[in-house]
Amino acid sequence: MSAIDGWQEGGPDFYSNGRRFTVEEQLYIGRQACSAWHMGIVFGQFWHLFATRTRRQSIFVHGVFRNIHSNMALIIEIIGILIFVYCPGINEFIGGAPIPWTCWIVVAAVGWLIILQAEIRKFFIRRYPANKVVRLFKW
Repeated sequence: MSAIDGWQEGGPDFYSNGRRFTVEEQLYIGRQACSAWHMGIVFGQFWHLFATRTRRQSIFVHGVFRNIHSNMALIIEIIGILIFVYCPGINEFIGGAPIPWTCWIVVAAVGWLIILQAEIRKFFIRRYPANKVVRLFKW
């Protein structure tokens, strides 16, 4: 229930696990959370595009970089989120703050899990197309 009084301008200091967070630190952490959330959404879309590029064929057989329009969109998307997160004037204006590299690692790991899940689904669709359970996941 710390969000009722703290984590806003003029709020009290916040104590957690014996550590004191000043109002400035609380606001900075909130801005980092905003940037991390946006990065997660954008980078999640990045991975989702690779996972759903084909319905049955593996992305590794189909080719990752065959569609120039998708590739340009991905590049623009990554440049946009990097500007949002790391350009000092822009991220302050939008309400963000630079995030640590560990946030990128977590989202990349989840992205690879999305790719793995999609490839396993496509494998079963190719291997057992008439199976009633597999047919539920053909989309």
